[in-house]
Amino acid sequence: ALASISKSIDVNDPAAVAPSEAPADVAAEIAEFESAGFTELAINFPVESAPEVLETLEWFAAEVMPLL
Repeated sequence: ALASISKSIDVNDPAAVAPSEAPADVAAEIAEFESAGFTELAINFPVESAPEVLETLEWFAAEVMPLL
């Protein structure tokens, strides 16, 4: 799992989670971190405004969190 995660992380091109991604895909990627032994994970939602932050957090809570 750690080798797979290492391939997906590029420090020059940070990963982003967005409502355009399938919730199951986002949950699967988070599960890979857990399988590799991570107990904490910071997720960045790169949006432009406070309403977009709220919308993205609501999407994450409703669509991704139940899959974890």
